[in-house]
Amino acid sequence: MRAFIFTILLFVGCLGFSQINTPRFSPATEINRW
Repeated sequence: MRAFIFTILLFVGCLGFSQINTPRFSPATEINRW
């Protein structure tokens, strides 16, 4: 369970970091990139 929560937090953190660097990207674009 702890690993699952960590993965979710890491994923959300990566999305937020990507949006800060490149605001033109939407969350859907980030998910599709994976």
